[in-house]
Formats: sequence, structure tokens, C-alpha cells
Amino acid sequence: AISTSLFEYLQEILPESHKVLLNIQHRMHPNISRFVSETFYDGRIKDGPNTKEKALRLNPPYDKEVIFFDTSKDMYPFESEAGTSYCNKLESQIIVKEVLPVLKEDNRVESKDIAIVVPYLAQLELIISELSKKNLDDIEVATLDSYQGREVRIMIFSFTRSSKNNNVGFLDDARRLNVAFSRPETKLILVGNSETLTCPRNHSDSYYTKLFERLVLHAKGKEHGTFISGIKKSDQLRQNQQQMKKYDIGSIHKG
Repeated sequence: AISTSLFEYLQEILPESHKVLLNIQHRMHPNISRFVSETFYDGRIKDGPNTKEKALRLNPPYDKEVIFFDTSKDMYPFESEAGTSYCNKLESQIIVKEVLPVLKEDNRVESKDIAIVVPYLAQLELIISELSKKNLDDIEVATLDSYQGREVRIMIFSFTRSSKNNNVGFLDDARRLNVAFSRPETKLILVGNSETLTCPRNHSDSYYTKLFERLVLHAKGKEHGTFISGIKKSDQLRQNQQQMKKYDIGSIHKG
């Protein structure tokens, strides 16, 4: 397989006088683009006018732009081998049973606004199967490589790789990760094992350990992110939101 694209090859051989960085982005909400710019472009990418208007006001935990569902505290968050590919049953369940029902119940979100992107074909096939069981066949599922050059309002990304000691494979690929994190306009919803992603033993280079550490910290930022550990915590957030709907602001709940 070719590991270097034509674009990367030209970047290497051409003099600086022949290179121009298109450093104004118009796709992403600034709370998403900030991570992309700082991680992949040394902070050189700036936000175009009106990007703040791409905010999509949804109920918690989807009121922020970057939402990370962390599986590291769940009972069995691990990947499974499927021939030369990988899948992750827990991540598919979180997406199909936890994330999508909440998004779909909001009338501001249509199926065409959502794309589920995965790094492995086996995970794609698993999620498509689970979606079919819930009559959600109209939601697009795509592999990471096939989604280059596209955009969507809400992206759900399943990291899939989850283990204590295995290398994370081609998640250690800055070009692919840049594609994954720069496609959404309003919401970047991440599902994965934060301990696997931030463990130095699982990476071929310390650059990727630091990259995923930065991603987790970004998701934990109160102004722009939400970090949810375990399905039970997600359920609790939904219960809290439903409780809030019962009472107007200023009303008193008498036990």
C-alpha cells in the first residue's frame, strides 16, 4: 500500500516559496476547530466569520461541541478481532442505544445530519447490523478512509481499539485522525477507551500518546466539552435532564 499521498510528496519536494497554507476554516464550530488547529497545524488555522453561528443547541450532555463517551470504566470495553479487522461491541451499543435515541428525539436533528465514522470495516458491519435492528438504516455509517473530503453536521466516531497492551494500529496516523476530527460542523461525538488511547505502551510514538491526552483534556473542558465515563453516568445525565423538564425555572420541587 502507498503510505505517502501525492499531496504529502509534493509538500516534501517543493520549496517553501511554492507552498501556501489555506489557514481560514469555515466548516467547524470554533470549539472543534481549536483542537484541530492546535494539534495538526500548530495553531495556524483560524476561524472564518460566522463559524460561531454553527452552534447546535441540544440538551445535555449534547449541549457542548465535543462529547467523549469513555468506556474505560465499563465491565468489558475491549475490542474483538474479526479476521484482519477489529470490532467493539460496547462502542456499537453506546452509539445505537445511548447516543442516537437522544439525538433523534430532538426535532432539530434529522438522520441526514448524522454520520457514524469508524476506522475498521468489521466495526462498520457491526454498527450497520445494530442500526437495522432499531430501524435506523437511514443513518450513514462510513469508514474513516472513505469519509475524506466530506462534511456533516454531527459526527460520531468510534475508536474501536480498546485493550490493555495491544498497539492501537492505524489510529497512530495523524492524517487519518485529522480527517476524523475535522469533518463535523457542530458536534464531534467520540466513543472510546481513554485509558487505551492515552497509554504509552499502545502507541508507536510518544506524539500520539500526547495527542490523545490533549483530546481527552479538550473534551473535559467545561466551556466546550463533555466527558462521560460509563453508560450509567450517561443514563444519569439523561434522568437529570428529564427532571429539569418537569419543573420551570424558579419552581420548587417538594419531596
